[in-house]
Amino acid sequence: MNNNNKKTKIRLEYAIYYQKANGTLTKKVHKISEKEYEANSTTQIIRKHSFRVVTTRIFYPGLHQVAVIINGNEFEKHNFELINKI
Repeated sequence: MNNNNKKTKIRLEYAIYYQKANGTLTKKVHKISEKEYEANSTTQIIRKHSFRVVTTRIFYPGLHQVAVIINGNEFEKHNFELINKI
């Protein structure tokens, strides 16, 4: 939502805090977009993230976190649990 009375450039990202083997969390930032939004406008953004097994990252089951980042400012983290699907 752009509450300003003029066009504003906004960078949207999200951070996922991945569970590591030792139980700690490590942060990885993923870019959504960076563009100008019209004055007094609202935009709905839906984003999916794949946890498909790849060779460059191992996903450990357990607590993970996600947070939205707007113009470099990280907002409240939300917990989610990743489970093994057999």
